[in-house]
Amino acid sequence: LADDACGAIRIEPLAADPPQIDRAALPAAVPELQEPRFHGVIDRRLETLSYSRLFGGNVHAPVADHDEIERVDGVVIDAGKPADAAFAIPPWPRGAAFGNCVHEILERVPFAALAAPNIDADLARIARDHRYDAAETRIIAAMARATVSAPLPGASSSFTLAGLARGDVLSELEFLFPLPGSRLAALDAILAGAPPHARAPGELARRRHEVAGLMTGFIDLVLRHDGFYYVVDYKTNLLGTTPADYAPARLAAAVRMHDYDLQYLIYLVALQRFLRARLGGDYAYDTHVGGALYLFVRGLGSGEDHGIHADRPPRALIDAIDAWCAGGGP
Repeated sequence: LADDACGAIRIEPLAADPPQIDRAALPAAVPELQEPRFHGVIDRRLETLSYSRLFGGNVHAPVADHDEIERVDGVVIDAGKPADAAFAIPPWPRGAAFGNCVHEILERVPFAALAAPNIDADLARIARDHRYDAAETRIIAAMARATVSAPLPGASSSFTLAGLARGDVLSELEFLFPLPGSRLAALDAILAGAPPHARAPGELARRRHEVAGLMTGFIDLVLRHDGFYYVVDYKTNLLGTTPADYAPARLAAAVRMHDYDLQYLIYLVALQRFLRARLGGDYAYDTHVGGALYLFVRGLGSGEDHGIHADRPPRALIDAIDAWCAGGGP
């Protein structure tokens, strides 16, 4: 050690009498210790918000994309009754576990594999991990196949998820952007000018006064088709057991009831910010954003346009909500 220490360590023979050590003298008086006091101000308004915490009646309760019992247009659908062979759409599986299983399959298994007539091995493994038996796995596989095979309305032409190239899909896109301080009354005013999304006067402001902090979320799928980008969300809600329950008018009612339109308005703001960061000055909403596609997987394939809620809000609305998120608004 001494040889390698460049003089920092020296070997000395042991002396008969150890050297005396001079100890540091203690101060004559020990000062009385004072605990520090914080005199600053903590802004306790700041929080991390998702769409469900922002717009849900209880800000701590997430708004799910699956339900045990659905109520649409005043009609209650009892999801607890057993499946009947006459039902075109089976009411089972259902609930949070089913929703998580379907989302994991659509995230992890290639769409082309899901479109094949045989049950994909990865799909079967995921279903088994979620404790579904062979019969339930067949139902899940059929829903997944219908989801990736259903013709989807595009800004320029229809397409299917299974027909997209791997480079044109991005699953579970996470976003996080600041909310410097935005009043819900201002968002009420913005939506009042967009009749399809308008709420009762002051409805959002009654849920909470202001938001500040961070907006976060995960978009199930962002896809590109013919140069247009779309946000896609998979919904496993049980709206009924017949194809008519998943017709466009019924889906519009379900979307409005659950505030799903507010969800995809936020998602489209996140998509716009993402595209601006990637495309720079070349980005233009009207030529790059195809809109939102909300796929109610139980109803897909049961009829033309069934199970598909498509919306392409005008640029002015997305820009206004984008500005609101940045702290602006009327």
